[in-house]
Amino acid sequence: MATVIKKDAKGNAPKVDGKKKSAVPENESKEDKFKRLATRRVKLILKLVDGLGNLGNRNAYGYSDEQIEKIFGKIEGAVRDTRNKFSKAAEKKSFHIEL
Repeated sequence: MATVIKKDAKGNAPKVDGKKKSAVPENESKEDKFKRLATRRVKLILKLVDGLGNLGNRNAYGYSDEQIEKIFGKIEGAVRDTRNKFSKAAEKKSFHIEL
């Protein structure tokens, strides 16, 4: 069970002796750390993608098809590279050699 640390009105963790108190529970497992960070990061990414989608309103913005292709090419490349990091992590754990 994770420890809940109350934050101030601005969303900042409380300070202890002038330093921020960490919102990270002590002895957090690797799986719990992954879930905590992945959840926060995925929510942020989805919020930003939704904001990008708002730019699709041609009544408010002007853009070319070429600009859209560049944007989505970069995004798709970044997603592909990130997915590959997960595949490579799994591959590194097992070692096999054929002689």
